Amino acid sequence: MVYLLEAGIDYKGLQIWGSPWCVSRKEALGQRFYSDGFERTNLFRQKAWGKIPEGLAILITHVPPQGQRSSRKVSDPLLSQRLREMDAPPAFHVFGHDHDFPGVSSDDRTVYINASQEGLLRMDQAAMGCSWIFEVPLT
Repeated sequence: MVYLLEAGIDYKGLQIWGSPWCVSRKEALGQRFYSDGFERTNLFRQKAWGKIPEGLAILITHVPPQGQRSSRKVSDPLLSQRLREMDAPPAFHVFGHDHDFPGVSSDDRTVYINASQEGLLRMDQAAMGCSWIFEVPLT
């Protein structure tokens, strides 16, 4: 296991990069919560997202980018902005955090996977969590 804290790894030729940060509810909503361990300010996140390298096979973040399989209240507009500005955005972007929009979507540049399962488990309490499996083409 490798913990990706604003860091990357080469796995069998696939470039993977990850970060755990999400929007600060204190900044966004004016409220402080008990579970704010990964919440960071706009300035902090803007610097962190600026470190995302070009041409990744897989980007893994805790928070979804705004506009992709998420609601406005928990997604990150700064992450969306960084992805739009990239010349070679990630082929796949895997995230969670928003429990109401699990599933897959895409645009002409990236496949987005909201791997959150809590909402699904609330709907079917007898269900068990499962892995998300997808193929990444090797170039």
